Amino acid sequence: MFVSAHAAAQPRSHLGLKAGDTVSVRAAILSLVTKSANDVAIVLAEAIAGDKSAFVEQMNVKARDIGMAKTEF
Repeated sequence: MFVSAHAAAQPRSHLGLKAGDTVSVRAAILSLVTKSANDVAIVLAEAIAGDKSAFVEQMNVKARDIGMAKTEF
C-alpha cells in the first residue's frame, strides 16, 4: 500500500513511514496490533476507503449493522 504525505505526518506512535514508501497489508496489520501505529492506521484507512473520514463513516455504518448502536469511531 502507498504511504501518503498525510499518513507519513501522523504523530506518535508511528513507524516512521515516509511519503512514497510502500507497506504490505500484513506488515500494516501487524504494526497496528503490536504498536498502534498512527501512520499505518491512516495508510489502511486510505487504502480501504480513500481517506480517513470515509473510513470512519464505513466503520460507523458497520457498527450499526452489527448492533453497536452506541459506538462511534
